[in-house]
Amino acid sequence: MLSNELTLTWGTTPVVFKRANQDNFGSVFLNKGAIANTEFELIIRNSYEGVTNSPKPSNSLATVRRQMQRTIIDLKMTVFDADGYPSVIQAYTHVRSARGTASDAIAAIAKMLNDFVTTNRIALVSWEA
Repeated sequence: MLSNELTLTWGTTPVVFKRANQDNFGSVFLNKGAIANTEFELIIRNSYEGVTNSPKPSNSLATVRRQMQRTIIDLKMTVFDADGYPSVIQAYTHVRSARGTASDAIAAIAKMLNDFVTTNRIALVSWEA
């Protein structure tokens, strides 16, 4: 379980997020004021899709349907200009796996993608793909 306060870093500025809402499937964290005229929102949502494991069919070549689990981590930064007009920058990650997959495998692929994005972030946001 994540704590009620999370600290992320914008450049060299620590941004402390406080939990604003929580239910059985996720949480919303907010920060208003760490940077002038800026608000941050971090949403973490978990959900399931599909059916639970069905009985194995008699035909061994048939695919056993599996229920999938999803985690979506969504970070939004809203910057307000001098007239109060908002401009939103958003980044999110979607991790999807069969329900029951080992957490270390899920974390490893999420880290693999994060490392790639971190290393290539300027090229990626500059449309150099």
